[in-house]
Amino acid sequence: MKEKNKLPLYSLVVVILVAIILTSGCATTEQRQPTPYVSSIQEILYGTSLGVKEPISARDTGSLGNTRWRILNIRPRVENLFKGTEFSFERSGVLVESAELPNNTIYTDTHRYRVLGSTLVLTKDGRTAVALFRIEGDTLTIEADNYTLTLNKVSK
Repeated sequence: MKEKNKLPLYSLVVVILVAIILTSGCATTEQRQPTPYVSSIQEILYGTSLGVKEPISARDTGSLGNTRWRILNIRPRVENLFKGTEFSFERSGVLVESAELPNNTIYTDTHRYRVLGSTLVLTKDGRTAVALFRIEGDTLTIEADNYTLTLNKVSK
């Protein structure tokens, strides 16, 4: 008779374990929604080149770490859906790109970055872009393939 009383307890334990396993599996699975927007800056920087993912340490952020910049000019000129694009280079090696859409909503995307001397290495979704950069006062110039981006420093 005691065995029949333990059956609901065992069933409850099994149900709880299954629930824990299912929820922990969902929490660790990365579910990425494709973004409907790709900024013209990403098209300029990444083009069709493929790259290798590499780990980035805080010491690789160089003089760009913990700075924020607003794009002033792109040469040659490109059709840009976004207005007011800013780059925020975090010390962790993450570059946050923020831009305002025509309907006044804010679009935000992230990239990984590394500084090697005067070379800026960006990675996103397995693609790598390499560009030369220089900082002159409050102006950051990024030269990528056939494009030059001029950015102005934003005070935090």
